[in-house]
Amino acid sequence: MAEPIAIFDLEGTLYAGGGRIIWREIVRSKNRGRLIAGKVFAHVLFQLLIDLLYKVKLFSKSRARLLGTKETATLLSGLSQEEMDQLAQTISQKLVTQLRSDIHGILQEHKQQGYRIILLSGAFQPILDVIGRELGAQVNFGTKLEIKDGYYTGRLSGPMNSDEQKATILKEFIRENHLEIDFPRSYAYGDAISDRPMLEVVGNPVAVYPDVELRAYAQKHEWKMIG
Repeated sequence: MAEPIAIFDLEGTLYAGGGRIIWREIVRSKNRGRLIAGKVFAHVLFQLLIDLLYKVKLFSKSRARLLGTKETATLLSGLSQEEMDQLAQTISQKLVTQLRSDIHGILQEHKQQGYRIILLSGAFQPILDVIGRELGAQVNFGTKLEIKDGYYTGRLSGPMNSDEQKATILKEFIRENHLEIDFPRSYAYGDAISDRPMLEVVGNPVAVYPDVELRAYAQKHEWKMIG
């Protein structure tokens, strides 16, 4: 029998803080140890520059997020897997206190109704795995990080999990695991136009506190909106 799924983006959907909470915690963690203050300062300036270039429309949102994600990954260079696990726990504890209560409530309702809960986010995979356990998600797809000899290199391992990649990785997971999914009954929740490919996979896409582009698209296609 085909099962329904409920897919949730993380940043901007389940919580409103964007990626800043994650990279700030990474900076704080590294600054207490091996990372010098100058590198932290340079990182902050780079993030602010990316935000500025996006705001003046020299960068698309997807381009800005990719550059910001790659830059944040560099701060993880040299971390052991144990250190990364500890950092992920710290970040998760912060994020779960800032969840949108309405969207978290919807996630819990879907769980009670027997839906398979899937987190599909651009967040780094080790962090998403911990948050996923906290939320009771069965599957978590994030952006993978490269590891060599037990240490993080500061580079991504493959593409960032955003835009078309979200839909691609979801379809591959379903195909490889021979799952029978009831797509017409399934739901997906996202906040940005980059979530559109993911949202269009299911019969019930929901725009959550959407950005301008996604709001316009959702209105045109008569999707449900929250916020």
